Amino acid sequence: MKKICNIIDFIWPILEKSNTNKTQLGQNIQIKKKRFTKSQLDLALNMYEQQKSRIYTIESKSTIFIGIFSTIITLLIFSLNNILTKKIITNLDYFLLLYTTILTVYLLRTIYFSLKALTRKSYHAIDESTFINKNDREITIEIITLVKGNYDTVNKKVDMMAMAHEYALRAITILSIFAFLLIIYSLYCLKDPVFSYLKVTFQYYFCS
Repeated sequence: MKKICNIIDFIWPILEKSNTNKTQLGQNIQIKKKRFTKSQLDLALNMYEQQKSRIYTIESKSTIFIGIFSTIITLLIFSLNNILTKKIITNLDYFLLLYTTILTVYLLRTIYFSLKALTRKSYHAIDESTFINKNDREITIEIITLVKGNYDTVNKKVDMMAMAHEYALRAITILSIFAFLLIIYSLYCLKDPVFSYLKVTFQYYFCS
């Protein structure tokens, strides 16, 4: 049963549900120290900037995925159109049709999760209200509260990008296999001397 689940997961990856509780923005933060130093405020700001940088990295990768794979899907659609409009469809055409359809599905899933990674629902940013008429203690607590409130949003972005990566990896694998088969088929049709030499060598060592 486990092997079957692994095969299904390899063909069609599914995002595992997280058991962690959602972080509430209004959740109280208990800090025992009454006096705050400048370094503690700087540390809180650094936490916020690191979180912001992480989000920027995820969204940059997502944008790149969308741009690249959208172009490939456009080319695949033209290929499908050429196959479907042929008067006589051969077995090779049926194979290409199936291959192109599977590849398109994987790429569409990649773009879908990449788009999900770009969403910014429930994301909280620092503005002027964070600093106006507040001392260092209040500002530090406010920033830490914002960072904690963004945990779920950031983790969801990471999950979506991970799923996009999984489907992109499978699409690239399919492309690689097809490219390898195309090279072998081309060498066979052209009766390439290198291919003939490899064939004779293989037969000599393994089939004799």
